[in-house]
Amino acid sequence: MAELRTWQAALLAASTLLVVPPAEGGDFLYWATNNDLQIFESRLPDEAPERVVASWEVDGVVVDLAGGRLYWSEDFKSEEMRLFAGDLDGSNRQLLWEGLGNVEDLELDAAGGWLYWTNESGTLDRVATDGSAFENLLSGLDEPGGLGLDPAGGHVYYLTDSLKTLNRADLDGSNAVALTVVNDSTVEVEVDAANGHLYFGAGSSVVGIVRRDLDGQNPITVLTGEVPSTLELRQGDIYFVAVDRSLQRVGTDGSDLTALLPSTNLPLSRPFDVDLTNEYAYGVGTTDNDNGLDRVEFSLEVVNRTFLVERFSDEGHDLAVDGATGDLYFAEGDNGTLMHQPRQADEASLLMTGESTLVNSRGMVLDAAGGRLYWAKNSPVGTGGGIYSATTAGTGLTTVVPGLERPHDLALDATQGHLYWVDGIADSSSPVAAIRRSDLDGSNVVDIHLGESSSIRGIDLDPTAGKLYWTDHDCDCIHRSDLDGMNRETILDSSDGLAQPHDVAVDNAGGMLYWTEGVGDGSALGARIRRAGLDGSNPVDVHSNLPISIRDLLVARVSFIFTDGFESGDTTSWSNTVMRSAAPGHGR
Repeated sequence: MAELRTWQAALLAASTLLVVPPAEGGDFLYWATNNDLQIFESRLPDEAPERVVASWEVDGVVVDLAGGRLYWSEDFKSEEMRLFAGDLDGSNRQLLWEGLGNVEDLELDAAGGWLYWTNESGTLDRVATDGSAFENLLSGLDEPGGLGLDPAGGHVYYLTDSLKTLNRADLDGSNAVALTVVNDSTVEVEVDAANGHLYFGAGSSVVGIVRRDLDGQNPITVLTGEVPSTLELRQGDIYFVAVDRSLQRVGTDGSDLTALLPSTNLPLSRPFDVDLTNEYAYGVGTTDNDNGLDRVEFSLEVVNRTFLVERFSDEGHDLAVDGATGDLYFAEGDNGTLMHQPRQADEASLLMTGESTLVNSRGMVLDAAGGRLYWAKNSPVGTGGGIYSATTAGTGLTTVVPGLERPHDLALDATQGHLYWVDGIADSSSPVAAIRRSDLDGSNVVDIHLGESSSIRGIDLDPTAGKLYWTDHDCDCIHRSDLDGMNRETILDSSDGLAQPHDVAVDNAGGMLYWTEGVGDGSALGARIRRAGLDGSNPVDVHSNLPISIRDLLVARVSFIFTDGFESGDTTSWSNTVMRSAAPGHGR
């Protein structure tokens, strides 16, 4: 789990998107909130799913952490439904009962020693957890579905009539009563008896999660926009699998929506449960003719870990990381300051100040072997627009490529000794921009792409495959070509759901492409970080519902850092903080 550290030096927003090796073993997640200026750190182990039950079809699963047991129902090759128990890894399998019919929802009363389920045939039943007894509690129900238990209060809640009517009965099935018609294509019900609430996954008039009182009254929409296929209430938070099969968490008040695992690493669907002690999510992993039970590891430590981050007083867009040491290098806006913060340090040290080439800079890259930093000054020709360099000690300032028109981003090919940059960025979408290359000393400038849209914002390289990637946020596209500009192709566009992609980063070893999109001015939510294969295949969300002020992203082999801040407009709302997140798809 996370080795948590406080970063008390201010970390500045960056406009560069780079790929570096990990600073230390494991995956990490860093991010910050836009309003209270807090920075968070965690490890995010993102293992591949592990098959724990091989089965034709699993229809229900619950976890008993105290007893160290896993319960599930399964239908093997359309035979009668059977109920099993086993260890949390699926071993020591025990048949509890058979001839169950079609299980709709399975719930556990661990203290009472009963497993409850609704049956498609119109019954509410229970079986003792040791398999010693079976009881039919209610019969003749109209299309029963979602089920929730309140063992302390002695009640069971269940949905009928195509999941639209909420009912309640005593745990033994007596005193059954219809509470209300929810009319919302509700998929599941979870009980928060301590606070007097019920939670429902909804997908009709309200798409999201709805909360009601225990009598079914006073509906309040907690979360909209995310469609839960199943949900569980654990330790004051709601965990759910969205329709894209990503694992999400949200507070019971709708706050702190967090994507814990992307869909590509969580091929899980209903049924679903979470083990918060050992940090596993359980669910059906569908393969060809196989709906067995899988579990996948995730990390809880992605919220509620608060660290102080100071606010910068000036604009800035540059950040670089030394992958071998984890050291950070960053520039602070209008006063032309370059800072260095070692990984283990509590404070950043001043390397340069009052340096005009750092004012309005965009894009910083680190040549760790050469001990030099490179950055672009985003200014017009005649006012300092160009590429500059200094040592990592802040000495030896040199002009690498002078006379550029608003260069915006840099990418480094350390092996070949090349710098790539975007030149000609303007406030229009006119085809006036270019992508160019030079040697590290600024010699041998070569045009790679001319007549590009001036809305290019991010570039990065895959030197191993010899590919160059760049974004165009006006056409909602991500392009790539060979490093010499040949074989240009558009690999992602609006048909893939892209909306103003901004920065892009290549994870060579992981074979993944990451980018930010949906950015804008203001503190509203709606931005996201996405990833796809290096050919643009299988695009998925990694983080969603982020402040739209995030612009820039730094990706490491097993971790990436993204930043928020505006490039123009009202700078009073900038948060100028750094966020770091695990790159999904890599284990410890």
